[in-house]
Amino acid sequence: MQKEPKFDFKYDILETHFVPDRFKVLISCILLNRTTRKQVDKVIYRLFDTYQTPNELSRADQNYLKDMIRPLGFYNRRSKTLIEFAKAFDNGFDDVRSLPGVGEYAHDAYRILFLNDLSFEPKDKALKNFIKFIDMDFTICPTCYEELRHLDQCEWCGWSDIAKVCRWNISKLSLKSQLRQKQQIT
Repeated sequence: MQKEPKFDFKYDILETHFVPDRFKVLISCILLNRTTRKQVDKVIYRLFDTYQTPNELSRADQNYLKDMIRPLGFYNRRSKTLIEFAKAFDNGFDDVRSLPGVGEYAHDAYRILFLNDLSFEPKDKALKNFIKFIDMDFTICPTCYEELRHLDQCEWCGWSDIAKVCRWNISKLSLKSQLRQKQQIT
């Protein structure tokens, strides 16, 4: 079972924990509708441990799923939407907005994380902050959230897992370079 991370960092959005899995990113967006990140953190890892693929979720027992997501509220509607979403996702899609449960927030998160599109300003505060973060040129320690001047170790907490420290920087650099390439082509 995946361990639930504890985040209070204003630039951290839940969806980044599931990239490159489009299914899990979109599910996290659906669960975040009309509820808090703190509530979703308590449910999402258990959900993904139970239903690891769209096919598994599309065949879920709705009553069992309801009980699992009950702490989020709207569990009758959410459980039905999650199952419908999983079926539609499993069948393939041309436009993410055509999937059940995918609203403006999920569409904006998808644009940022998978289409590398930063050419718009999302309405959601968390996504706005994330775009600001992507434009910054420093690395943050995921333990104490202090700016890192060296990738080998955080000078405040001593945290030194280079692979995890680099995760943010690598994703930022990758996103920036892909955007630059797209701008040069057009």
